[in-house]
Amino acid sequence: MEPTPRQLLALMLRSKGYGVTEIAKMLNTSKQNVTSLIKRGMKNVKKYEVTYKLLKASGAKRVVFFDEGVKLYDVASQLIKIADSLSIKLKGNINDIMSYLKFEGDVINGALAKPHAVGVLEDGHLVVLKDEALEEFGKLVTLYETVVNKGDLSER
Repeated sequence: MEPTPRQLLALMLRSKGYGVTEIAKMLNTSKQNVTSLIKRGMKNVKKYEVTYKLLKASGAKRVVFFDEGVKLYDVASQLIKIADSLSIKLKGNINDIMSYLKFEGDVINGALAKPHAVGVLEDGHLVVLKDEALEEFGKLVTLYETVVNKGDLSER
């Protein structure tokens, strides 16, 4: 999942040296919420970054993240719009793309059962990051956060 704008703002302010109390005042929220925004934001940034790098390495011109529950038709439509904006002709029509996503992804009742990351390749193919890979990256991100970011949320 991509970090939310509010998470990114909290992370940006924290990286500029503002304390949790100052950020809470700026965002008109509690210190606990700021701490939560920063923790979730870091997790989402790391997952997004690792996934993005993996898909870019596969030759993707654009990487798109979709949340659980998004309808398959909406996923396919958005991928077509993105490909068009990049002047890339996707392989197949919307039904072909939906079939591919059903085969490669985790779909229940016409909607994504889990978050998905999809890369749009220059040749018009799509790449879906498999659930197992996302889970493994999640474990690595958690380990990274535990080792590298210990105590990062303390007041300065």
